[in-house]
Amino acid sequence: MKRRLVSLAFVAALTLVVPVFAAPTPRVTWSEVAVREGDDSARLAKLLGKQLSTATRRAEWKAKRKPPSATPALTRTANAEASAKSPSKPAAPVPLSAKVLRFDWSQASDVVHLDVAALGRIARGPTVRTKIRLSGKPNERSKLEKDALRLVAEGLVARLAEIVRRR
Repeated sequence: MKRRLVSLAFVAALTLVVPVFAAPTPRVTWSEVAVREGDDSARLAKLLGKQLSTATRRAEWKAKRKPPSATPALTRTANAEASAKSPSKPAAPVPLSAKVLRFDWSQASDVVHLDVAALGRIARGPTVRTKIRLSGKPNERSKLEKDALRLVAEGLVARLAEIVRRR
């Protein structure tokens, strides 16, 4: 009984301390997803948009703050109570954009190659670039296309998330 009471008190103390060190999660939005002009640019833009939103949900966008180790427990608890009374400031929105610069198919005998290059940008901020070349069977073009766009989207989002975390 005493052990359970002590562990319950410990968990309660942790719940008071944790909000002090939590950073707000930025609201990430894709303001533009563009694909260079071509026959199926609208379809590719839609597919890339889906891949980007999936990768965005899975990425870690907020910075991890380390709690100060020298602060006594009583001070942290008092800070936690003070911060619980005053609402924390919400994170600023982070508008992002993506553009496919290159989407080229080539075929050599019984192998199809797909080259994809894309550019990602934080509004009024830095730009990242990713490119990939995948190969496969000619009858698996749609799978190859989806895989290439997924990998490009994950690469862009990973690099952009790293930049946002460092801000």
